[in-house]
Formats: sequence, structure tokens, C-alpha cells
Amino acid sequence: MLKSVQILVIKTVILSIIGATFTALFFKLKKKDFIFCIVISSLLIIAVLSLVYISYDIKAFDKPEYFGTLKAAPWLIGIWNKGLSQINELGQQLKDMSDGILAVFSKMDNIISTEKSMARVLHVSDIHNNPAAFDFMEQIIKNFNVDFVIDTGDITDYGTFLEDMVIKKLSQLPVDYVFVAGNHDSPKTLELLETIDNVTILNGEITTIKGISILGFSDPGSAAADIDSTSETDIMKLNLKIREKLYSLNQMPDILAVHNPKSTESISGLVPIILNGHVHKASLKEENNSLTINAGTTGAAGIRGIQCKGDTPYSAILLYFKKSENLEKPQLFAADIIKISNIKAGFQVERIFFEQEDVR
Repeated sequence: MLKSVQILVIKTVILSIIGATFTALFFKLKKKDFIFCIVISSLLIIAVLSLVYISYDIKAFDKPEYFGTLKAAPWLIGIWNKGLSQINELGQQLKDMSDGILAVFSKMDNIISTEKSMARVLHVSDIHNNPAAFDFMEQIIKNFNVDFVIDTGDITDYGTFLEDMVIKKLSQLPVDYVFVAGNHDSPKTLELLETIDNVTILNGEITTIKGISILGFSDPGSAAADIDSTSETDIMKLNLKIREKLYSLNQMPDILAVHNPKSTESISGLVPIILNGHVHKASLKEENNSLTINAGTTGAAGIRGIQCKGDTPYSAILLYFKKSENLEKPQLFAADIIKISNIKAGFQVERIFFEQEDVR
């Protein structure tokens, strides 16, 4: 490596002298000016190369380091050796387990299927560029006749190279996909999602699908491409913005979708159902006649989850709504919490039924 650098320096000096010679001949300079031109050009090249030599570390190529937008993702350095090789294997594993989940609930679904008018909504979140998550979702959508998906953000990790694969898989899903941005998403991510026909991005707007109205807000962190976490001040501002929006409506939406749970604190009681993500832990909590649901991480925290020693499960929550002339608005009456282990070859599904007065 050092020998190659020395050769490059010698070639550069020679080329600079040749260039200076041609310049002098072109302008027909006198002998004194001709020599002066060559000396000055040579000294300038030597000075520039000296500065580069002093500050340049050739050995740094042996131990690459990432800065800027990649400083929060050191796992990218070794991703070629580990993460990518596991994606196809995980995808097939998730498909097989989804079939097993369907078998477990084949009899219980007879209870669900008695509802003549029903909508099934799949809540996902925090995919973090994991293509295997879409195999997981695809099987749930197919086996459980899902009507549409609500994603509460962090679908990518700052535009890493897996993004094209994620976008392709998303466009192949056979249902509508409602998306609210998380703090890991960026303006570029949103631009790409806007090109997909089945995707609806919400940021202060309301969309209605299958008679279910959804109001969504993007995380403030998605407005920039940097990796800084959303500040507490920005979270408080978003909370106020959500409250102002809700109070301005003549009729409350059926679902409020926001990435960070902190952004919807103190809003329970205003909206029947609140969907969140961000914390990578699936949960359901009832408070003030509102049900707050967190899908956890449908991508098992992304490639980082694949490589870490702990078990971060793939998770999603399937919501069952019934609709009838006797109900003024769609009524949530059941939910399936679906988790698939990232390490163990197993899954966990919990079905919860809600009384009519539980969620209004």
C-alpha cells in the first residue's frame, strides 16, 4: 500500500511539471518565467500532497468506522457476514409458523365468523428494514382475511441499503396500508412510500377504510434525515397538536395512530382506540374508556434484533371490529396478540375478547 502511494506521488509531480511546461510554451514565456512557472506548480503540488499525507491514515481501511447518519447503527459493519444470510431462512420460518397459528385458532374462528359484518385490521410497527417481517405480515393477511394494515412507524433505519427490498415487498401486499412515520423514518422514506399505490400516509389527516376512521400523525423526528431522538419538547408540541385537532372535529375518529406513546399521553378518553409503537414491546392497556394498543416490533427490531443475544420477538396485533345497524360506530370486540420468537422455533398467540362497554 505504501509503495503504491509513493508511485502515485511521483506520477502526480511529473504530470504537474509536464502541465506547467505546456502552459509556458502555449503562452510563449521567457526562460526565466518558464522556470518560475515549473517551480511554483511543483511546490504547490508537493504542498497539497504533504497535507494529505499528514492527515491521511492508510491503515484506517483495515478497521472501517462510520460517522454521521450511521453512528447509531454500528451493526452495519458486520452485516454482510451475519444479518443478510438469515433473512430468507427467517422468512420461511415465519410463513410456517403463521400456518401453525391459523391451525391453533381454526375452531375459535368459528366464533369470530358468526359475525356477519366484520372488519379485521392488522396493527404492525417498528419493522426497521427487516424484509422477513413482510413474509410474516403476508401470511397473517392471507390466513386471517385481513382487510387493511395500520403501521405506526419506523419502517426503515435511515435509508439503509435494504430499503429497496422493503419497498418492493410492501407494494406486493394485497391490502391497503395506512402509515404514520416514526422517528427512524425520514423525508426520503416518505417520498418512496408515496409512490406505492396501496399506501396512505397520514400526518394530521383522517382516512376511512371499511367504515373505520383513522387519524394519524407523523413523529416530529421524521421531518429530518438526522438520527437524533425526538426531543421532549417536540413530543409535548405534538401532544398539544393532537389534542387541538381532536377538539376541532365534530366526530371523533375510531382510531388514533401515533408512533411514540408519549405523544398520546393524557389523550385517553377522547378516542376509543390509540395505536402506538416505538418501545418494541406489545401491549394492551385500557384507561378512561380508551384502549391503548402497542404492536411491539413486527420486524424484531430489524437486523440488530437478529444479531443481538437477547430474544426480541416478531409481534403484531390483529383487531376484530364488528359493524351493524344497531351500532353507531364500529365496535372492537376481539384482538389477537401474535408473537414469534427470534431465537426459539415457536410462537405465542393470545386472543382477548372485549365487552361492549370496555371500548366505546
